[in-house]
This record gives sequence, C-alpha cells and structure tokens, in this order.
Amino acid sequence: MNHYAVEKPSVTAQYGVKPAASAAAKMAAKQEAFVAPDVKDGSIVLHAPSVYYPIVCAGLSDEQIRVMEEENALPRGWENMAYEDFLIERRKLMAAKIKAAFEILKKAAT
Repeated sequence: MNHYAVEKPSVTAQYGVKPAASAAAKMAAKQEAFVAPDVKDGSIVLHAPSVYYPIVCAGLSDEQIRVMEEENALPRGWENMAYEDFLIERRKLMAAKIKAAFEILKKAAT
C-alpha cells in the first residue's frame, strides 16, 4: 500500500485543537476591527491618503501612530505630501532602516 494514499486525520480531529490563524488573517482581523464601516468594502483605496489615513489612525494614540509610521518608514505628514516628495523621503527612511538592520547583523557576526 502506498503510504501517501493514506489519509491522515486532521489536527482538529486528532487532538481536538484548531490550527492557529495565519499572520495575514490575524492582521486582517485587527485592521477590520478599527476601520470605519463605510470603508470596509475596499472603497478606501479609491481615496487619497489624506482622506483614509485619519480613518486608519482613529482610536490610536500619538505613540502608536509614531511607531506605526516608523515601522513602515512613513515620513511625518506623508498623507499630505506630493507623491514624488513622499517617495524621496521614504527612500531615505528605508535606507536608514536597511542600514540599521545590517549593523545589527554585523554586530551579531563579530
């Protein structure tokens, strides 16, 4: 008998536990929780950042917004910048993040 043809019981059936949700599913659930109902249908992408970013930030503290912008290499006030200016500033922030990551790797290697 080919052992690949044998159907294995699911994790749920075998151990009575559900598999963990994927990271993407968890993030989507978090985003769904704080996005305003009128933009949950995806229409938010049709708006300029100056329109949707305040909605995304609603309910977040200034510190949470600062951390989010830092983690995503978003310059302060990016939602009101001209696109080309945004790209120039974001490239600088991305380069700094990459440099910092390499410094961590370099330090760990020595």
